[in-house]
Amino acid sequence: MFPLNGEKTKELVISFSSDSPQLPGVCINGTPIKTIQSTKLLGLTNNDTLTWNDHIEELVKKASKKLYFLIQLKRAHVPTSDLVTYSCACIRSSLDYACPISITVYQSIYKSSSKECKGGPCHAFFQGCTTRTPFS
Repeated sequence: MFPLNGEKTKELVISFSSDSPQLPGVCINGTPIKTIQSTKLLGLTNNDTLTWNDHIEELVKKASKKLYFLIQLKRAHVPTSDLVTYSCACIRSSLDYACPISITVYQSIYKSSSKECKGGPCHAFFQGCTTRTPFS
């Protein structure tokens, strides 16, 4: 059995009510555990209401930084094929993270069983990229 470190351990109380529940504090070996509102676990940001808001905000921040760099590359007259390669490798890869979770939502909205992105929100931006679906 391994000992728990009370200083590194965090508590995430998940509640769907509008009022946050008042629960007694948890202690490990006399060290109170800090309660947090959100945490990053395996690359996904989870919050105390299990909404995607925090995760989407992080994705948008990352993508906007990479998109700015893409604009700088375009201004530097980098060939279009290299711009497409950069956008597929850097921008799209970060936006596709956790896609296995949301792919069923996407497919149900756009009624697309195709493995290529022919329509929907990603078509205009990722025209040169090949699309892969999870578990294929």
